[in-house]
Amino acid sequence: MIVLIYACGLRRSEIINLKITDFNPELKVSEIRNSKRAKDRIIPITDPVMNFIRDYYREFKPRLWLFEGAKSGQRYSVSVLQQFFIRAKRTSDINKKTTLHSLRCSFTTGRLE
Repeated sequence: MIVLIYACGLRRSEIINLKITDFNPELKVSEIRNSKRAKDRIIPITDPVMNFIRDYYREFKPRLWLFEGAKSGQRYSVSVLQQFFIRAKRTSDINKKTTLHSLRCSFTTGRLE
């Protein structure tokens, strides 16, 4: 999830609400539905990210949501995602004040550069 947030510039609500059917591997895009202000948008997906999604799908076999919670068919929790991000920062010895939204900002900065 963290990889997709950074690689595609997604909001945490967008990553949680991604469905398997939102991806179009032929066009290498994903449709983000009901994003901020209830708008839809289409994001490009690079080959490495698409391969990552395929591998994830093969291993975990989600039914509806791309990232499912503890119970099959249930959406992943935003609070669990945030807790995971905090633990990943600690494990990586990252001491800067960062949030999941910082990954989105880093994506945008990279695109502008």
